[in-house]
Amino acid sequence: MENEITKFNITKADLTELADKYSGLTVNGIEDEAGYKKLVSATKELQSIRLNIQRIGKELRSDAVKKQKSVIADEKELISCIAPTESELNEKIAEIDGLLDMEKRRKVLPERLERLKEYGITMEEDDILRMDGNRFDFHINSLRANILAEKEQKIQEKKIKEFLVKNNYRNDGTIKTEKVQTDDGAKIIFFKKVGEIKL
Repeated sequence: MENEITKFNITKADLTELADKYSGLTVNGIEDEAGYKKLVSATKELQSIRLNIQRIGKELRSDAVKKQKSVIADEKELISCIAPTESELNEKIAEIDGLLDMEKRRKVLPERLERLKEYGITMEEDDILRMDGNRFDFHINSLRANILAEKEQKIQEKKIKEFLVKNNYRNDGTIKTEKVQTDDGAKIIFFKKVGEIKL
């Protein structure tokens, strides 16, 4: 910091001394011409010093900006020497990592096929191999949820049909169903007769 301040060609001690020297100046009314001249002279001297400090500061900032831009340009130039090679190596690593992942997936392929078979799901082996463990689990869980929902819907439709046949009702809007959940979590279907239309 001290090094940087010396570039302004004046010290803090000099400036403090000057500030102390002029801080007590006073003018005793409009008749005190000598006091007024001293005030104007002191102000001009302080203003001149301030402007000089600002000019030097601007020059130093300009030099600093030029140096910064130069450093950035040098940095980019140096990095450009190795960046293509680094990218090429990263691509090769990614390719090998992909092949290693594929080998791991091939090892668990029979297990995955067996899990799919349990739910009656068929998939191309290539599609299965493209999925990592999390993606496969998410996919199979989604398919399983859809299958279970379809089974549940078929069961409910069958119950409704049986009820309609048993009670000789047509399913033409004369019967409505409501699902409610009991305290123990079981779902019960209630049938509501809307009309008394018999077959």
